[in-house]
Amino acid sequence: MERGINTRCLHLEETEGKTDNYGALSYPIYQTATYAHAGVGKSTGYDYSRLQNPTREQLEKVVASLEGSIDAFALSSGMAAITLLMEIFKPGDHIIAEADLYGGSVRLFDNVSKKNGYEFTYLNCSRDDIEGAIKENTKAVYIETPTNPMMNVSDISKIAEIAKRHGLYLIVDNTFLSPYFQNPLKLGADIVIHSGTKFLGGHNDTLAGFIVTNNEEVQEKLRFIIKTTGAGLAPFDCWLILRGIKTLGIRMERSQENAIKIANWLKEQPVVKHVYYPGLQEHPGYEIRKTGIAGYGL
Repeated sequence: MERGINTRCLHLEETEGKTDNYGALSYPIYQTATYAHAGVGKSTGYDYSRLQNPTREQLEKVVASLEGSIDAFALSSGMAAITLLMEIFKPGDHIIAEADLYGGSVRLFDNVSKKNGYEFTYLNCSRDDIEGAIKENTKAVYIETPTNPMMNVSDISKIAEIAKRHGLYLIVDNTFLSPYFQNPLKLGADIVIHSGTKFLGGHNDTLAGFIVTNNEEVQEKLRFIIKTTGAGLAPFDCWLILRGIKTLGIRMERSQENAIKIANWLKEQPVVKHVYYPGLQEHPGYEIRKTGIAGYGL
């Protein structure tokens, strides 16, 4: 029987019952830069924490499990994750991006990525003609759903069909809904981005970012880039995110409950002209929940 997401937030099935760490239920913080080995040619499996660390590896396994993936990468922030992901592309590549992206993403694309030779076309991916914007050098479609800040909702499955038809990567920033309410990979996306600083961490005390993918070619490229650039998340920050994930379910449910109440209250205020929240029936994205989204979040 497949384990529910709340169970997977608490522990990984393959580590259940193990007493490698003195029976500790909380995964340890391996606060080390280097590792001792039994002898020449006898590795512990870890050499240098820039390359990998047991606490980071555990966190990556947990996040991969939540997103229904075989691999995940834990980075020093959400923007670090997006920056590293851009490294899988090359000068001259074209990316179709959601027009209402998080401002930090747009700043990165317009002021850094464009200088590296990337081209971007911004669309409202919830209603504009994505297929009409595809060019010979287009390599990916990059979306948020819901978007930050206007809460536009895109149909991941439909966009995934377009992307696959043209051999493009579909990249989804899943920060706002988290793996608790939405699993883009199961809806056809190729790559998922998270700012772990937000809901995954949940305690306002650490920065983190994640890239999640089942694409082996992308995994191989990212692993090399991350090891080379040293952008991996530090052990203590990994532990803080592991701690936060344990309560992800109850926090997401309560956050959504509060958001719906606030949205309905705002609708009744005479000074409020419009409320943008996909949990309201009049929101254009309300019906998309039926396509595989478990909640509206926030």
